[in-house]
Amino acid sequence: MAGRVSAGVALIVSNGMIARLLGPEGFGAYTMIFSVVILGATGAQLGMGTAAVRLSAAAGGVGEPGRARSAVTRCLSAGLAGAGLAGVGAWFGARLWLPGGEGAWAAAAASLWLTLVAVHTLLAEGFRGLHHLRETAL
Repeated sequence: MAGRVSAGVALIVSNGMIARLLGPEGFGAYTMIFSVVILGATGAQLGMGTAAVRLSAAAGGVGEPGRARSAVTRCLSAGLAGAGLAGVGAWFGARLWLPGGEGAWAAAAASLWLTLVAVHTLLAEGFRGLHHLRETAL
């Protein structure tokens, strides 16, 4: 509970600082990119995080650790492919919505950010499915 409260306070403070630093136009662009990244990363995972946890738990429950690792590997591979495609899509989308020199930097940042968020979440879910809870927190 304390972690969620402190994360919420940190989010409010950081958004206030970003809004002051970027101004209204820059903060609007940041907010749009942030929304695209979060929604895109969620879709990019293709549900593979949940599938990795479920399949590895089912295999682990019957005492087949090799099958659990195989399931996590397959789910992570499919999720990474989805994250890569979503990153490329974010790059093209940002280039279309934000033309000019700023669009190139925004496109690169959005595509990299989206891909990293999706990969981070997929890895955390994969570790959780294999019951490696310390690595999940990283």
